[in-house]
Amino acid sequence: MFRVLAATAGVRVNSHARDDRGRPAVEISWFDHVTSDTLATFEDPSTTRMLEQTDTAAPAGVNGHSTYTGRDLYLSITRAGSVPANPYR
Repeated sequence: MFRVLAATAGVRVNSHARDDRGRPAVEISWFDHVTSDTLATFEDPSTTRMLEQTDTAAPAGVNGHSTYTGRDLYLSITRAGSVPANPYR
C-alpha cells in the first residue's frame, strides 16, 4: 500500500517519521490546493495501524487562512466484529 501511495502524484511518503509521542511511523502527506492545507497520516510501520493525523494550514495570509495545526493522536485502536448500535435512534 505504501508503494502505491508513494507513486501517487502529490503524495509524499516518509518511512522514517515519528508521531508526536515519538513512535516510529510512516508519514503519508499531501497538499490540498483548494484549502492550502497539508494533510498527513502517520501509520505504524509494522501493523499499518493509524497513529496520528494532522491538518496544517498554509502560512498566515495565504488564501485568507491563519496558520494552525490540527492533530488527532491515537493511543490505541481496536477492531470489532460487528457494527455498534446507532446511539442516535
